[in-house]
Amino acid sequence: MPSAGAKGCKADGQGTGEPPVRGHIRQRGKVWSFVIELGNQKTQRCTLCNKRHWVERRPYEKCERCGGELRDRVERRQREETGFRTRKEAEAALTTELGKIQTQTYIPASKITVREYLSDEWLPAVKGTVKPTTYLNYEIHVGRHINPVLGNIPLQKLSAPAINAFYSRLLTEPRKPVEPLRPRKKADEKAKPRPKKPAPKPTTYTEPEKLPEPLSRLSVRRIHGTLHKALVDAVRWNRRGGRVGWTAKTVS
Repeated sequence: MPSAGAKGCKADGQGTGEPPVRGHIRQRGKVWSFVIELGNQKTQRCTLCNKRHWVERRPYEKCERCGGELRDRVERRQREETGFRTRKEAEAALTTELGKIQTQTYIPASKITVREYLSDEWLPAVKGTVKPTTYLNYEIHVGRHINPVLGNIPLQKLSAPAINAFYSRLLTEPRKPVEPLRPRKKADEKAKPRPKKPAPKPTTYTEPEKLPEPLSRLSVRRIHGTLHKALVDAVRWNRRGGRVGWTAKTVS
């Protein structure tokens, strides 16, 4: 229930048959906040610690807190945002968010990382829409370059400075050597004993190993093209907002 002095408003369903999305503002101490009613949504409750897990993409296998068994449920979901200094600021922010929901541009909060989005959603989705050689390049760019650096960042928090720093790192740091794939041994094949290596002869001078060269600017531009397309699709699929892919500085 809204606290005393809270003001409510709603966004109409525009004849779609869906109930209107409602929201209200409230004050706690000297800080104002707004609350949006997102309706009933699928969730999972832990049978041991009662922790709630909202199902965003696929169900959880076990509780993240205690590892207990989860039970499927449908519960009422709210979103609260606080930190507004005045009631007028909270009302303006609430009106903006309700407008996004009404125009279907609202993006719910999600903890999905860049790695999960690229590997689990984007690559499988675009596999049948591009040439096999193009998809292979996408896989190499994502698995060898993008995920090791940006993979643990939440998709909705990926910023232009982080992308620019990633490009600079590719252009300055030595590239990592690619290990060739080793053929699998057959089950009935016995491992052969390795011959003993002769002891190395003492030398007076050894040349230092040369470090691999950084990636060329052309290679970094191609990686940028892959990341840019993935972020464009994320915005189009309502997985994130903003225009980070455009504000990040491209490699000339």
